[in-house]
Amino acid sequence: MMRPFDTVADVGAQLERTSLAWIRTALALTAVGALIGRSALRAAEPPSALALSAIVIATGLTAGVSTVRSYERRHVAMREGRSIVSPGPLLSVSATLTVASIATLGIVLT
Repeated sequence: MMRPFDTVADVGAQLERTSLAWIRTALALTAVGALIGRSALRAAEPPSALALSAIVIATGLTAGVSTVRSYERRHVAMREGRSIVSPGPLLSVSATLTVASIATLGIVLT
């Protein structure tokens, strides 16, 4: 018996594209965090800038590890016809970036 997703021409590729997008996001967050830290050290910024750097780097690393760990679980769920949607990582990254953006503005404007 054919399941509904078997009729899609691009079976499985959506998960790979999404996982790759999350990995790119994680790499970008880690790189931005490192640049924030480098800039803070060169400009002798307050410790809050280094804390901001650490938070952004930790978010990037967490997003990357989470993506890699959840790939197989989501692949199995998709093959079984179950939902693969998990809003947790998106909410976590969004909240962290919002806090980081506000903190950056606070550091720059003081």
